[in-house]
Amino acid sequence: MKRFRTRQGFETGGLALGVKLLLLLVFVTLTNYGAWRRLETLASSPAKVLGFLALWGISLVALFFIAFSPRRLWRCLWTVVLAVSSMAALSHSLITQTELGLADFEQLLGLLAFTGNVVDFYAVQLLTAGAFCALGIVALNLPPHGPALAPRARRAAALLPLLAVAGIVGVLLSHGGGGADGLPVQFTSPAFAAALGLERLLSGPAPKRTQVAIAPAGGPRPRHVIVIMDESVRGDLLDLNRPGGMYSGLLAHSAAMANFGIASSIANCSAASNAAFRYGVGRESPMADLQTKPSIWQYAKKAGYRTVYVDGQRQNGRLQNLMSGEERAQIDEHIQLSSATSPRERDMQIARRLRRIIQDNREPAFVYVNKMGVHFPYEGKYPPERAVLPVLKRTTLGEGIKPQAEDPATHLSFRNAYLNALAWNVGNFFDTLLADLDLSDTVIVYTSDHGQNLHEDGSPGYATHCTTATSPPTEGIVPLVVLTQIPQLLATMRQAADKNRDRASQFSVFPSVLALLGYLPQDIARSASSEPPLDADPGRGQQRFASIFFARFGRPPMWNSIQPRIRAASGKSPGEFARLR
Repeated sequence: MKRFRTRQGFETGGLALGVKLLLLLVFVTLTNYGAWRRLETLASSPAKVLGFLALWGISLVALFFIAFSPRRLWRCLWTVVLAVSSMAALSHSLITQTELGLADFEQLLGLLAFTGNVVDFYAVQLLTAGAFCALGIVALNLPPHGPALAPRARRAAALLPLLAVAGIVGVLLSHGGGGADGLPVQFTSPAFAAALGLERLLSGPAPKRTQVAIAPAGGPRPRHVIVIMDESVRGDLLDLNRPGGMYSGLLAHSAAMANFGIASSIANCSAASNAAFRYGVGRESPMADLQTKPSIWQYAKKAGYRTVYVDGQRQNGRLQNLMSGEERAQIDEHIQLSSATSPRERDMQIARRLRRIIQDNREPAFVYVNKMGVHFPYEGKYPPERAVLPVLKRTTLGEGIKPQAEDPATHLSFRNAYLNALAWNVGNFFDTLLADLDLSDTVIVYTSDHGQNLHEDGSPGYATHCTTATSPPTEGIVPLVVLTQIPQLLATMRQAADKNRDRASQFSVFPSVLALLGYLPQDIARSASSEPPLDADPGRGQQRFASIFFARFGRPPMWNSIQPRIRAASGKSPGEFARLR
């Protein structure tokens, strides 16, 4: 009987061990399906292959040490780290069809405030990744666990996962922040966090920000200067740029408009475009400019303007787009809407607030606006009864309308939802703002932070913007319009728009706004901005946006041209464009 029980216990223990090992193998395999592709790309370099396999070997041994550790607290802490890292990497891969890199990780940190939008739009991908990661959590904590280790062995076991992280950090530092593709995703996110922390530690204290070194000239200037930075609006899909495009509400005000047509954004992600504009960042040294240059608020205040920031996306004083408390202190009035305001009403509320500011003649104002715009999820951004194009019904798993090229009906619905939101949050916004509005002492500059990839070309993945690899031109296509009824200023802007139609870059907006605030062009070029203003000849190849803007570890920004899209769109007849809708 005793022998039978021993054999039974042995068989039960062997079964438990087999199940645990199988689950660990499945977890690692499913979350690292890109490793084999990466190994194939390294095949021409034996040294790189050996390094790659060595890191994989260290990581796998570390993973098994964690899974079989008898120390519950240590095992649970590492389980959280490994599960979160796997979840981030796998969900990113399912959404974008690319592997999570350092630049992607840094952007994700900046998007934590908008987690609700991501969950709503990508629920299916997140649930799929969550299921695989739940499998990993079970595998890591399922018995059996190993015997208690001697002190020296315990220390070695504790250091092994850190060695895996340190190895990946070494790869990142030696490859300009890249090189982590195909490495075990269980350890990549901790390595990304460590690399960013190490960079901050080694770079020392932030450099001192310079003050405004130029003074505005005398003479007439607009009483109110307003910059409207829309969200995710593609300039080539609006009626002011293409026949048959979506309603913008601007054509009815063409007598007060200078339209620069399709322009290139600064970057394809909100934080980079907004922060780069506010600090007049140039293309030559973006990181240094962001850290050292004065803000647009400081220039406006020196020119005698009251500074107003209207944020249609956040509530309760929370900041976004890399705005710091120091920068917030330079703003005289920070306007945010109540959390009870629905997404589809936010831009209409902003339009009414702007009307009151323009009609208030107590003091000159410089106003910077972050609209709600057309960021995903698109459904909920417009009243259903105002839809101009049909869409599929909303599902229980998020919005359910994704850019699925393999499903034509779903893809068409995804595109239509975007266009419906575009017509409402651009068209109805300007209807509300400009109706009988006197702009005889006001200038409005309208653009967007980035465009939107609707996957018209059948490209894989579900990402709409913020891609950090080579990006499709549509992520960087934005509108650029100047509105005013000041005769001389309107004539100057129209002359510039006629010369630079479909040639302008968002980099040119900052020096042009400084000129509107009263600063002289020669002073701006000498001290404030290395970029040409809107009325200058932009030259060839200037319509580029950055998919990696604030680059790390000596890596240059990654630039992408919008010209291929402009050439393709200019060849379409109105009927062809209408069919795209």
